[in-house]
Amino acid sequence: MPLPRFEPMPLARLAEPFDHEDWIFELKYDGFRALAHIENGQCRLISRNRNAFKSFPGLCAGIANAIRGEAILDGEIVYLGRDGVPRFYDLMRRRGPQCFYAFDLLWLDGEDLRERPLLERKRVLRRIVKPPVFFADHVRAEGTALSKPCASAIWKASWRSWRTGGTGRPRPVG
Repeated sequence: MPLPRFEPMPLARLAEPFDHEDWIFELKYDGFRALAHIENGQCRLISRNRNAFKSFPGLCAGIANAIRGEAILDGEIVYLGRDGVPRFYDLMRRRGPQCFYAFDLLWLDGEDLRERPLLERKRVLRRIVKPPVFFADHVRAEGTALSKPCASAIWKASWRSWRTGGTGRPRPVG
C-alpha cells in the first residue's frame, strides 16, 4: 500500500513571542521544510509545495537506512557548519553532509498518527530517530524564554509554536 499524501503544517508568523501552558515552542533550523516519506527502503523528501527534493540523494539514502519500516516525518533539511550552527546559504549550494531535523511523526508502519496527541507522537519520534535524522526538541509553555536566544544573530529570531491540547494535527499559533 503506498504511503498517503500529507501536507506539512503551515507555519505561523507572529510579531511577539508568548507563554501558554497548552503550547510547545521549537527552534526553526534555517533549512528547507520537508516531509520525509520512507517506504520500501527508500526515502523521498517532499517540499511544502509537493515537489520532490531531488538534489539530496545522500541524505535520502541516510534517512532510509536510519528509519526502518514505513514512516512520514515532518521536519527540515539542514546543513550544519563546523560550529554546529545551521548554514542556509551552504544548504542552498547543496554542501554536505546534510541532516534532517524531525519535529513530528505523521505515519508509522501503516498507522496514521495524526489523531494522537502531539506530545505522544514526539515521544515515539524521539525513540526511532538516529543520524542523519535528529529529534527537534521543544520547550513547553515558555515561548518568551525560547525567543531570547533566538534574537541572537545565530538563530535569526526563528521559532515555531504549536498548540498541544486535544487530538488531531497540531494547530499553528495564529
